[in-house]
Amino acid sequence: MLPEQIHSTAGEALARKQQAARTLIDEIVALYRANPLTVAVAAALEDAEAAALMEYSPRLAPVTRHVETAVANGRGGPCAGLAAAFGAVALDLWWRQNANYVALPPNEDFLNNYGYVELVGPGSAIKSDAIRVGLLLLGSRVSYPAHRHPAEEIYHVISGNSRWWRQGEEWRHEAAGALIHHPPGIPHAMACNEEPLLALYVWMGDIGAAAQLC
Repeated sequence: MLPEQIHSTAGEALARKQQAARTLIDEIVALYRANPLTVAVAAALEDAEAAALMEYSPRLAPVTRHVETAVANGRGGPCAGLAAAFGAVALDLWWRQNANYVALPPNEDFLNNYGYVELVGPGSAIKSDAIRVGLLLLGSRVSYPAHRHPAEEIYHVISGNSRWWRQGEEWRHEAAGALIHHPPGIPHAMACNEEPLLALYVWMGDIGAAAQLC
């Protein structure tokens, strides 16, 4: 292959990834626009520079071995478009883990089955000092123990039949399409059944402090 052909092929590949990133943001906007709790977030994301998501070299985590299953499960559910859009870019993104959990893991295998990508936030590719938006992935049969943070949080379950708890309530089962709301500071937890959990999240309000285990 000639150098100019290599350059052209690389450019086409980048353009496809940038378009896939735009599709992912557009799917999030469409979902957020449909709910009064998140309509303001949708407006904030409509003109986001989605191509910036492809400007960083990917950094994967052990939990990304569950991406294919989580995306495949989501393709058959109410968030099918979002699942497919995430699947197209998931392995090109920068995967993270909360530094508090890395320093003191809640259990022996947690870090092998937990990770997230943050698309929007103060230190993310799409900059914002007002919101954080990303996707959480948990492996099958994993418990995410009780934790809290100052930010208000809203999850949309993309795939996985999971269980959720927050202080003052009983554990409840939630399937794909569910919306889960955590007011600021309230302890909450989640646990996976046989399927991995893929969930979209947004933080609003005091987004500066990371989550802490209770």
